[in-house]
Amino acid sequence: MRLFPILTALLVVAGLYLLLFERQVVLDFARGATQTETVATAETGAARGAEGAEDAGADDAPAAGHPVSVVAIRSQARRIDSAIRLFGRTEASRQVTVRAEISGRVISEPRRKGARVEAGETLCELDPGTRQIALAEARARLLEARARIPEAEARLSEAESRLPAARAALAEAEARLPTA
Repeated sequence: MRLFPILTALLVVAGLYLLLFERQVVLDFARGATQTETVATAETGAARGAEGAEDAGADDAPAAGHPVSVVAIRSQARRIDSAIRLFGRTEASRQVTVRAEISGRVISEPRRKGARVEAGETLCELDPGTRQIALAEARARLLEARARIPEAEARLSEAESRLPAARAALAEAEARLPTA
């Protein structure tokens, strides 16, 4: 443990206590008054307050060596509009990275950074360019391939029917080969 920070904290607390709760004692000590003078001043002030308002005009000057002025007002309850202005920086609780599956030129006004969006909402629109043409070509090739399926199945059955003859020819060719 470090001793110096603890001692500093205790001194600060003691100083604040004296300034807030024992202010009169600190002020009297600063002026160099003794404790008996402090008590006498307090009793004189209490007696003066008890005498009433008739003596208030007679002795407007403060006591020698103790300049004290008092202002008294009647307080009234009233509503005070107060506002607190705070300046700072906010930060999102979570962040999402949005990436496109395809590249292209943006043709619509994109959402500004930090805007709130819902699921399924369009963020921006990309220029379709030649994508529509490429899609139409791909669909045409798919239809063509589906149309050739019966032809390919016919070739398959033809090839399967020729297979036994080809195996027999292979076996005959292997038999003619001279053995070493």
